[in-house]
Amino acid sequence: MKRLALLLALSLPVTAQTQLVLNKAWAAKVQNLVSIEIHMEVDHSLKSPHKAGKCCSLDGDIHFSGRSDDIRLPMVGEIMNAATEPDALKDLKADANGTTVPLTGVWRLWFEHAGGDQVQGDDVPVPDDTNPPHVFEIHPVIQFASDPVASSFSPVAKLLPYAGSEAFPKYENQTAILQSDAQSITISSKDIGYNYTHFVMQLAGKPTKSQDGGYLAIAKIMENDEDPIVDTPIRVVFAPGTPPAQTIASQKVGAQFHVMGIPRINLNQVLTILNTQGPGPIQVQLPYEIIVVAICSDDLDTCLAN
Repeated sequence: MKRLALLLALSLPVTAQTQLVLNKAWAAKVQNLVSIEIHMEVDHSLKSPHKAGKCCSLDGDIHFSGRSDDIRLPMVGEIMNAATEPDALKDLKADANGTTVPLTGVWRLWFEHAGGDQVQGDDVPVPDDTNPPHVFEIHPVIQFASDPVASSFSPVAKLLPYAGSEAFPKYENQTAILQSDAQSITISSKDIGYNYTHFVMQLAGKPTKSQDGGYLAIAKIMENDEDPIVDTPIRVVFAPGTPPAQTIASQKVGAQFHVMGIPRINLNQVLTILNTQGPGPIQVQLPYEIIVVAICSDDLDTCLAN
């Protein structure tokens, strides 16, 4: 489908927007990182993982909420394929009482459960449950406390993710308003979901290693091995130490894979727009990229219920 022009003239204010205000230095630091390491005070956890089924409230994840002085935003963590990680589940249950634990995982900003404006650095209240209003997540988790869970980055049994032909048009048509000053950037947009999606990814550039040990690549987004869903290649990211990263590390331009992924805001593009076009306000297509959470076999059905 035809992409929205990256930069549009801003005329009338857009209503029903959530404003996310980020510290500019923090955004610059993480913009080209796939994952980060933080300490999180875990306040609540689900008693058991979600069952897997039709996407995406039934996704096989386990959610936990809490606070982190490293992030200073309302936040949620999610372990993917959680039923396959019994040690992490045991420790998560024990720690969900205000215990502070080290946590490594993919940082994710997405307007799915915003519930109102959020400002990085404001006081973060103790959440009431496992799914407080939030835009920031560590999702998926790579290591919880002393428990590595990188192997959870694999197809989820019985999960039915959105087809790429359904999800990507939603991402492509999501608009945002960007603004900045010396200390902060503001991203305003409406809520959007469409978490897990499956599609064919064709490398349009050689994967490069990120500072955290993950991989970044530019890829064509395809419905199958011939038909594109999106006209212009986008950035896809691979978390360090996970099966998708191990697979992609040595691949060449043109290699194709059937994958499952989740979207996040592309902070590198956000900062580039603001640096080149000025402080705004600027109305744009919401810059996004895809976290590849599973690479499936050559059989296109293996990213579906299996």
